[in-house]
Amino acid sequence: MTIVFFTHRFLPDIGGVEIATARLAETLAAMGHRMIVVTESPSEECALAGVTVLRMRVRAARPFTRLLHWRWMWKHRAVFREADALHFHDYGTFVHWFLPLKWAVRGPVYAMTFHGFDSWPVRKRDDRLRAFAASRMDVTFGCGRFIARHYRQRIDHFYVGAPVRLPKSRPGPVTASFLYIGRVADDTGILAFAECLAVAATRAGHVPVLTIVGDGPLTGAVLQATGVTVTVRFHPPTTDVAPFLEETGYVVGTGFLALFDAFAFERPVLVPALTTIKRDYFDSIDRIGELVLLARDRDELVSLLAGILETPVSDAVTARVRNAKSYVDTLSWEGIARMYLDGYERHAA
Repeated sequence: MTIVFFTHRFLPDIGGVEIATARLAETLAAMGHRMIVVTESPSEECALAGVTVLRMRVRAARPFTRLLHWRWMWKHRAVFREADALHFHDYGTFVHWFLPLKWAVRGPVYAMTFHGFDSWPVRKRDDRLRAFAASRMDVTFGCGRFIARHYRQRIDHFYVGAPVRLPKSRPGPVTASFLYIGRVADDTGILAFAECLAVAATRAGHVPVLTIVGDGPLTGAVLQATGVTVTVRFHPPTTDVAPFLEETGYVVGTGFLALFDAFAFERPVLVPALTTIKRDYFDSIDRIGELVLLARDRDELVSLLAGILETPVSDAVTARVRNAKSYVDTLSWEGIARMYLDGYERHAA
């Protein structure tokens, strides 16, 4: 099959959707399918075997930017007509980029994956556009069942993801140190975690280390919240996070991919699920409480952190690490890729 992925951002940009779409494109290519990725990420750097990347270079010229996107798509309509499946990752790539071509490109199967939530609280505009985009698809996928609780769009198949990285050596001992990988932004919950860690450190009389691999608008706020009570070490975004996972004690899990990488590396995970959307997000994983230390409010998070600072390793932590490793061994990108293919083929028949 020839499959076209549409995604706002792609490698070498780093984020959950960027990494997930790259792994799926790479996996489908290894299975013998021709993969094309359409993205607006500008860099030419991409070394994925069997994956062709088409990068849109559309100048921001409001209010005409959307028209320029549509023109770019029209110029490439021959590529889309030859495809067996056009797969849109989140509704914006269809509504804002492709919509007028839907009536001109009729042969392929139309598919869409909803990777998460757009904002919290949910905006009515996003809800309407999601429902509209889903109604124009032959098959839809959702990353996490929590999506169905907060949006009205149709989702035919759900999945949660798989580990991106696998350990090459056995990780070191568990210590009272913490690792966060991802954007330093408000919707991730990292600032609330840093604030609670500072309170717990003061209470326990320890100065823990918090390593952050990533950047974002809240880096200054994190440093201000922790002060001298926590040693914060920042590292720029990178795809090579294995050394950090091998060295840390605990991983701060705020997204599925970070969670699964930690499980694969046999690192205990602390999840700050401090909002309704985050609680529903992690409840998408069956038996989540048996896999991680999960805090549903700030008081619970401070209490968990203070306990970890006093006793980094406990029977409860060891049991969760063992359960998590067994769970993550059942997940694979090949399994998700086969779910995609099955969805395409059912609707192509």
